[in-house]
Amino acid sequence: MIGCVLRGKVVALVGALLMSQGAAADTLKYGGAWFGTYDGTFKIADTLPGPVVSLNVSAGAFKMTDVTGPTLAKGSTFMAWCVDIYHFLNTSASGASYQAVAGNAFYSGASAYKVTDLERLASYVFDKQLLTNATQSAAFQLATWEIINEVKGFAYNIGLNDFKVTSGDATAIALANQWLGVVNGHSYALDQKLGIWQQTIAGSTQDLAVFAPVPEPENYAMLAAGLALMGFIARRRRRPAGTA
Repeated sequence: MIGCVLRGKVVALVGALLMSQGAAADTLKYGGAWFGTYDGTFKIADTLPGPVVSLNVSAGAFKMTDVTGPTLAKGSTFMAWCVDIYHFLNTSASGASYQAVAGNAFYSGASAYKVTDLERLASYVFDKQLLTNATQSAAFQLATWEIINEVKGFAYNIGLNDFKVTSGDATAIALANQWLGVVNGHSYALDQKLGIWQQTIAGSTQDLAVFAPVPEPENYAMLAAGLALMGFIARRRRRPAGTA
């Protein structure tokens, strides 16, 4: 298997993904491993709620291209990650249909904690610039799967409890657990936002996770000022002739 589980058949990104709920679907096309190759094969297992899932997979970031829009500009390419281990990723030449939703819309209620934990993982790894090669990329995907699939209440560790990685590159496995230790600490500041590209047809493909920096407060202020100016101009244009 290539890049999580496949089936053959970033600031601007924040605004697009986190503000586009209800938008039309986009067709996204798989473009291979982000770092050129995947870091070998890993064996993963998940025991709850059952039945036991045991798979040999590759792990890591991959390229996706929006070939239709409208959420992103046509041809936009971005880094994506597999959300879970229960679906295949459609890698057909024609792509698959997705809709962009905010992370807290995808994971809500009893699962809402996953958003914070995934954003803390991404904040630490991206802040420290630790995502530069296939091994680190695999470690990030393994840590992501741990957060998503582990039973709530257990400390994150990909060698223990429900979700496990039982074999594969030892360096990537150790890195994943090192980064998960930061998440377990619950103190690293959040500066990344989670977005989800959700499949529009059930079972047609894997849901995708993406991360992008939280806009700085001054960017929000500039946006608000720009919107206010646009509103003022629109009102001026609508004002009847001869009015003060």
